Amino acid sequence: VIPSYNTRDLMEQALRTVAEASGDIGVEVIVIDNNSHDGSADMVAEKFPEVELIRTGRNLGFGGANNVAFEHVQGRYVLLLNSDTIVRPDTLRTLVAFMDEHPEAGAAGCRILDPDGTLQLDCRRSFPTPAAAFYKLTGLSRMFPDSRHFARYNLTYLDPDEVNEVDALSGSCMIVRRQVLEEVGGFDEAYFMYGEDLDWCFRMREAGWKIYYTPATEIIHFRGQSGRAESMRIQFRKNEAMAIFVSKHMRHRYRFFPVALLHVGIVLYGLYSFLGPLARKLLLPAIDGLMVLFGVYLAVALRYHPDLTPLIIALERASLGFG
Repeated sequence: VIPSYNTRDLMEQALRTVAEASGDIGVEVIVIDNNSHDGSADMVAEKFPEVELIRTGRNLGFGGANNVAFEHVQGRYVLLLNSDTIVRPDTLRTLVAFMDEHPEAGAAGCRILDPDGTLQLDCRRSFPTPAAAFYKLTGLSRMFPDSRHFARYNLTYLDPDEVNEVDALSGSCMIVRRQVLEEVGGFDEAYFMYGEDLDWCFRMREAGWKIYYTPATEIIHFRGQSGRAESMRIQFRKNEAMAIFVSKHMRHRYRFFPVALLHVGIVLYGLYSFLGPLARKLLLPAIDGLMVLFGVYLAVALRYHPDLTPLIIALERASLGFG
């Protein structure tokens, strides 16, 4: 299943690599075009007549487009793939074999690389609990990339060359068991772009399915190819998605204060990303204040829970059940 929106050349490249990787595997390829205006849909119809092409007539977003395609799938597994990717010749076969060997797996993802071979950290990650998000927003995850405590957001402490059970995967390349789709349903369309894969994985885990990262194969993902205006729009969508996820899944699991701080942190991080150097300097005191407030919260927690004397244990308790 490949959503398409104004990525004509990249889509053609992706479809050619998928065709080469299909081999003798029974594969049905579905392209959902989100009302592209660069000729993407016409190119697919002309050059890849074997592909099922769905024209939505309007931009439904990532989740909405995939949900339309889900109504047409027939195979045992559904592979979500971005149009700006290149799959290796063994990718499809390897992912199918992995799912066959792990019947408890609801979904699996592989190594996702930038064109220069750098691992994209969001190809496997944890859920943004208050503690994990705090480490990410304050930069502690970057300062201590090998720490199981501070680096949980992108799981950088895990060996990228080993199979691991993880919380979530990237929707740019994720194979999902059809049974899971029937049990859990498709994407939440409240997320227009970004975050819907995180939400989907959360619901899979809630339903009792396991999610795995495997380094046995890899794809290349050409992200970040647009200009500054597009980058700002993308950052806005990411921040919006984080706020939706927190409101939907964290609000009822944690006390008001850490969740409220997390929302404030999302807003500040978004402003920090959008604004220039001078404005960023003005935001630093606000970010410092957020850290102080979080410290006060932990101090109060320790005051009334003296058994949690080590600070790191207090932070761990903030995310019980999502380690």
